[in-house]
Amino acid sequence: MKIVKVDSSYDRNALFVQYVGGKWYKYVHVPETIFEQFVKAPSKSTFVNKFIKPIYREMPLTNQELETVRRIYLQ
Repeated sequence: MKIVKVDSSYDRNALFVQYVGGKWYKYVHVPETIFEQFVKAPSKSTFVNKFIKPIYREMPLTNQELETVRRIYLQ
């Protein structure tokens, strides 16, 4: 899994994003190339709104997924 300081991560075709309000969401079936473009984007929110939200399914993280992300990837 790759972690980016914008409180986002990528694992097995899922992009995990934490929004300013603190809520985490995952976008499924996101290709790694899209994640890499997201990482390089000057505005993460513009990129998500333009290239992620309209195409990829958004789901709130379950408590178990959130714990896994926090425990393993955000130490």
